Amino acid sequence: MITRTHLLGSIGLIACAGLLGCGGGDARTADPAASAAVADPSVSATAMASTLGAEVVMPDVRWTVSEVRPLGRTLASPTGAPARRTRGTFVLVRYDVTNAGREPRVMAIPPRIEADGNAYTALPDEADFLPPGLATPAFEALPPGVTRSYGSVFELPASTQTSAVVVHSLSLAGVEQRVGT
Repeated sequence: MITRTHLLGSIGLIACAGLLGCGGGDARTADPAASAAVADPSVSATAMASTLGAEVVMPDVRWTVSEVRPLGRTLASPTGAPARRTRGTFVLVRYDVTNAGREPRVMAIPPRIEADGNAYTALPDEADFLPPGLATPAFEALPPGVTRSYGSVFELPASTQTSAVVVHSLSLAGVEQRVGT
């Protein structure tokens, strides 16, 4: 039996997936809506904000993307999960997020990568492959003024050049900015 709580929860997850691009992807499942925005600048609401290491300031959040590093074709897991292999390459993105608002905000959606005219979302099981000390956004409440360090792992096709990491506000307003790599 479907209760009101189940229905509302399902609607929330569908809205999150549809509007914010929740979920993971790999070289074979790039986010088509995000790819269209990258391919057609008139569709994109993003602007190149800064470069690696520079703070990106939005009304409710501050991001600092500190590293975009290729990890190779085999991804080992420090948690004991089976290794993953790809014909392309895995990429690690390290970033800090600070809640600049006055209320706790949920950090649920990692950034995405733009590469060669396509957009890629983080692996759905990225938490199994992050280096020790890094967390993945997992619908956690980020208190006002608090900074947390996160990491995201992406799978990209071979010979792909990463051009930007797209970061976003913590509100549903959909504000995004691009950090050049």
